[in-house]
Amino acid sequence: PAVVVNEFLASNANGSTDELGEHEDWVELWNPNAFSVDLAGWHLSDDLGNPTKWMFPATTIPGGGFLLVWC
Repeated sequence: PAVVVNEFLASNANGSTDELGEHEDWVELWNPNAFSVDLAGWHLSDDLGNPTKWMFPATTIPGGGFLLVWC
């Protein structure tokens, strides 16, 4: 199932803050499907040499839903 990087902020100096009040970088994922997508076994990375750097915990994006990932 396709999940899309909908938006990202790679240098968050003054924007949204995470749950600790810090200006961390973030990635927003969008599930354009009509069904939920389970991200178990999916990964994010900022290193081409290590594509499995960070694995999603048990996470599901509902159909048409969004997920904000703090980096």
